[in-house]
Amino acid sequence: MSQPSEQRRRRKTEFSPEEIRDADAADFYSTIAFQNFSRMRMMAMVALVIFLPLFIWDLIRFFHGYWQQSIGYPIIAFSHLGLLFLLAGILLLARWKMPQRPSSIQRSHKRLINGVLATALLSTLPLALGDVLAGSAIDVYIGMVFAYASIFVLPNRIRLVLFGTYMASMVILLIGVYFAIGQSMAIHLINVVAFAIVAFILSRVLFLYNRQDFFNRRLIDRQSEEIKQQNEKNEALIAELRSALEEVKTLSGFIPICSVCKKIRDDKGYWNQIEEYISTHSDARFSHGICPACMQKMYPEQYASIQSKASDPDLDEGRQGEPE
Repeated sequence: MSQPSEQRRRRKTEFSPEEIRDADAADFYSTIAFQNFSRMRMMAMVALVIFLPLFIWDLIRFFHGYWQQSIGYPIIAFSHLGLLFLLAGILLLARWKMPQRPSSIQRSHKRLINGVLATALLSTLPLALGDVLAGSAIDVYIGMVFAYASIFVLPNRIRLVLFGTYMASMVILLIGVYFAIGQSMAIHLINVVAFAIVAFILSRVLFLYNRQDFFNRRLIDRQSEEIKQQNEKNEALIAELRSALEEVKTLSGFIPICSVCKKIRDDKGYWNQIEEYISTHSDARFSHGICPACMQKMYPEQYASIQSKASDPDLDEGRQGEPE
């Protein structure tokens, strides 16, 4: 990966390139696609429940003569009817193509989700037009842009296309209404652009928050896994140390020793020299010498000579008179 691309990735995510892998980025987009799919299905169910009584209300207004007062009322009614069919189709499609987990999201799912979101948003344009003609309001437009901005986590390109296309289409419709009926749409045009910008910023903030949270959790999971592996290594090392300590040669218990020759009897019943037995059962090593009692017994002449030299007062005075 080139250095500029690494710097851009680090600037966007506030993590070093080593902490963010391509697999993590792919998993993030699969996760938000799965979230959008689930929320789209839930939103379609809620909208279906809302639009059904609204369409019934449109029929009631038809029988009360509202449709003759403004062309906006029949546009609203047929828009509600069309949206009911669209929402029912979305629910059927979601039931047929529903992924079970983020890891099962394929590229076709992402395209399907983005296409359905765009279709549903643009399908509300006739409803927004009818709202303008009937009540000179853009409540439908405002509600839709903020619903999309606050519910769905939209990547940059999708967000720009959706909000940009929706805003441009609404501006064109308002200009068409102005030329058709001569009513000023300046305030509505300003509101359309302003609310689209605010919704775009809100959606951007939501996207950044979700991305930061995702990568934070991934980093924590990775660090936790490293700590777990290190703990396992430490436990294995501790087990090895304990095993080594258990294998250290030690002497304990009662040791049978001959009272005459001082030989020691081992576990097999053999009598061994004391140094051989201790060397076998411990890490001690011996350097042989002779004690004064044994020397007097075995070498009496040498012992007497050494003792006489050690106790000669003249020799001691001569040694004391020698310069140091």
